[in-house]
Amino acid sequence: MVSAKEQLVEQAIARRQIALIKAKQSSGANARLCIQFLAADDQDTHLGIWAQVMEGTGRQLEELIDNKTVVEVYFKTAQQGIFFDTKILTQRKKWLNRYALIGRPQENEINTVERRCDSRESVPDGLEICADVTATIPGLPEQNFSAWIWDISPTGASLVCPGGKEAIEPGETSRLAISLMTLAGRRIELSATLCNTQRLSISSSRLGVRFDEPKPAAAKGLRQLLDDLAARRIKQNLGMELRRRF
Repeated sequence: MVSAKEQLVEQAIARRQIALIKAKQSSGANARLCIQFLAADDQDTHLGIWAQVMEGTGRQLEELIDNKTVVEVYFKTAQQGIFFDTKILTQRKKWLNRYALIGRPQENEINTVERRCDSRESVPDGLEICADVTATIPGLPEQNFSAWIWDISPTGASLVCPGGKEAIEPGETSRLAISLMTLAGRRIELSATLCNTQRLSISSSRLGVRFDEPKPAAAKGLRQLLDDLAARRIKQNLGMELRRRF
């Protein structure tokens, strides 16, 4: 019987969902490819998904295939973000198009992040709000890493950051300094407490944080960012409704 998480992947294949592949190359560089799911490919030797490569090179794919690199696949629905680890099994080229066969994940390899419906604003598809994070955890060296905002409110946020950060122990003494850039190009400096963590894939973790009371300038910038995200959400929803009707 197909599980709810596996159904999310099947539905994504059926609607030819756009997804991202992230992986670390042997050189240490980050590989990022954009794909579109096309069809399932279930054989005796593998369970796979054929996808068209929208952005990315054959050389990148060849290295990931030859090294049997575990990659992260990530896509969004209206309610969730879906993450899973897999491998790229093979690639082929037909005319000007390139295709990749990726392994289909099992239920325990699929992780989801809900899009909240309360006061938090989700970051729309096609937009990334990046943040520089410094984590100060008792008994551990200071950690510096980059993250991107999943959703945000005046009081807190969910951050998606490099894998392994879910091992950070949440609690009142686990402190984060967060520096993020608004859509208007202004930098906001915030301090926060780490409340919870979640492993998403080999490449990504989610951190749930609660902001301290921001300084007036930061509070103003945060309010403007939330207003800008709300405006984009309304515009995106209106566009989807018009396309549905006409």
